[in-house]
Amino acid sequence: MLELIHAWTTAGGPPGFRTVSRSPDMSDATAELLITRSGLDVCYPGVASPVIAHRTLHMDGGLMSVLTRITQTPGPVPERPGRIAHHIVLTPDQRPDYGPVDLLTRASFLTSFTEAGKVTQFQLPKSVEPADTIRIDDAWIDLICRRLASRHCTTILTPPTLRCDQVLASIAAAMPDLGWLMTFVLGTDQHPDTTLLRVVEIGSTAADRLSIAGEGLIFSLADTPPQHPTTSSSEAGSSEADQPTPLRLESAPGIPTAMLVLGGIAIIAVVIAITTLGGWLQ
Repeated sequence: MLELIHAWTTAGGPPGFRTVSRSPDMSDATAELLITRSGLDVCYPGVASPVIAHRTLHMDGGLMSVLTRITQTPGPVPERPGRIAHHIVLTPDQRPDYGPVDLLTRASFLTSFTEAGKVTQFQLPKSVEPADTIRIDDAWIDLICRRLASRHCTTILTPPTLRCDQVLASIAAAMPDLGWLMTFVLGTDQHPDTTLLRVVEIGSTAADRLSIAGEGLIFSLADTPPQHPTTSSSEAGSSEADQPTPLRLESAPGIPTAMLVLGGIAIIAVVIAITTLGGWLQ
């Protein structure tokens, strides 16, 4: 397991953002990659929602699980808050039995910093309690889970009444078999790194950027949920055109239909030619 902490600090030099703790056997390339993923859209006078992420990234010759938690901290003046980014890197054989959602929302990731000498090495807990979930309409859960199962990247916008981490925990609880395949970024639109799921709060800087970019499929949990697949159009009192378009699961590549049609035409032409030639020879 590797660990890196990048934070606003006045210890050990002039005030600024720098690495305050780093595993001695971490490569410079890995450290640089984690530092670039340490940003937070801080806000004033409020406090920004934490950035919580699980990414699977190639580093140091292998595929690693990178767990990140970034929180806002006091800065030099109230108008310029700081932040602390705590990163944990696990090889596949170091992943615990519980999943990344429970680990990031329940384990003691660093959320404040005073002096580098007081930073203790992160310890993976042997077990953690399941993360807190909330009630989300079954139609939303069904639609989101089907997208994740088919490996479609999805962005979810949450109203202020729903915490992003609780929304994520509710989705993870509905898909327990996904486990460490559940990759996500909460609280930011930056560095998604092919993660399956992004969850940001409506009205946040990240949500504003996503709406302007207009890329990818975005669900807003503040909207009316799609009709549940088990409910017929007549029962819901709506037309078929009002229903969500069924998701088509990705499948292995096959032979295109057009090629099959052309092949069939070619075979028929060959048969006709042979028949004609046989009659001419007779």
